[in-house]
Amino acid sequence: MTNHPWRVLAAELVKLRSLPAVPLTVGTTVTVAAGLAYVAGATPVQVITYAQAGFILLGVLTVAAEHARTSLVAVPGRVLLVAGKLAAYLAVAVPFAAVTCLLAGRASVPVAAAAYLVLVGTLAFAVALLVRRLLVALGGVLTLVFVVSPLLASLTEYAAYLPDLAGARMFRPGPPDALTPVQGAGVLAGWTAGLLGTAVAAFTRRDA
Repeated sequence: MTNHPWRVLAAELVKLRSLPAVPLTVGTTVTVAAGLAYVAGATPVQVITYAQAGFILLGVLTVAAEHARTSLVAVPGRVLLVAGKLAAYLAVAVPFAAVTCLLAGRASVPVAAAAYLVLVGTLAFAVALLVRRLLVALGGVLTLVFVVSPLLASLTEYAAYLPDLAGARMFRPGPPDALTPVQGAGVLAGWTAGLLGTAVAAFTRRDA
């Protein structure tokens, strides 16, 4: 049992490393990104659009691959536990995003594109913490990004404020009246912070 932040982070990193799905997700995403960019001739925007699925899976796995009750035995502080899991996710996701964006060839805005990938994975992290079901969280976020958002974008201009479509302005050019990259980042960050805050509040109040 520990409440030391560094020990919690170290323990969460060990858990991530021990999950076979995590290195498989990272390796597959990087390989697919390289294949799309250098073999299939995909544009950087297309590569990043498809690569975000790997970050969504990583975010979900960080939370939902282990039952909360097991973690709470070792770390009774629930906020500290979530902070440790989020820090572990970021420790993996940030370099993962940097490599993915370099492979995508997005040399003009590597920081913005990488930030988008990290944020969309954090959004999935928050959803997984809220629903506590791996398949539900994964299916829900993937459906939003690849089905619901494109469909709504063809029906209403307000779809531009959905988290993924707004965040995509960080690396994808839009029409003159679209959100700017900074505005898009703000909308995505707002969605992510709101969902994460809600998820943490729910996690601290309910049974494991």
